[in-house]
Amino acid sequence: MELLNYLIPAGALLVAWASFRLTVLLQTKNDKDKRRKAKADRLLRKVTIVLAVLLVIGLSIAAFGSFKRWKMRKDEQAIKGLVRESQTYEIVLYTNPQAFNRSQLDPYWMPDSKATRNIDCAVQRLLDKGLHYGTDSKVESFDFDSVQISGDQAEASTREAWYLPLYSMKDNSRVTETRAEQSWNAKYYLKRINGKWLIQDTTLPYKPCPPKKS
Repeated sequence: MELLNYLIPAGALLVAWASFRLTVLLQTKNDKDKRRKAKADRLLRKVTIVLAVLLVIGLSIAAFGSFKRWKMRKDEQAIKGLVRESQTYEIVLYTNPQAFNRSQLDPYWMPDSKATRNIDCAVQRLLDKGLHYGTDSKVESFDFDSVQISGDQAEASTREAWYLPLYSMKDNSRVTETRAEQSWNAKYYLKRINGKWLIQDTTLPYKPCPPKKS
């Protein structure tokens, strides 16, 4: 639609100019008219070239703007998909913390980032307490407030609600001391590496890392 905003007036201008040009060229009743016609023809040819160049430039600008907006929308959808999928996947990791391997984070998180360290700590905390998330854990709602992209950096803001019950590794009994219903607003900071968006940091409510055992 935005491209049509350039095409319609440009087309109308060219049609009007062609009509005027044809009218002038047809006025050749005598030698004076012929000389005037030749002079007008040279002028009109130059003006026509200028108009054609301006039209090409206008269309190029419109096409570039449309491509840029299309690329922005494509990146925004990719970021939203990756953030949403990463959070569901992260919960799955916590359902079996004993099997956790840091390479499992590679599809969604930037290696050796603050985000991966936070997940390491969350897994270690579960292991230390002998707990795991239930397989009945699920997202209740996951909404995006905004996605801002600047070059290869991006920031996504979300409103989330989750059902996250905890169970004992010892006998798989439900831990009732902790509320399963959790909700928060969060920001995700991403970086594009080799054409792929990855999470490098978040404001998710991770607890401090447990002290290392000596």
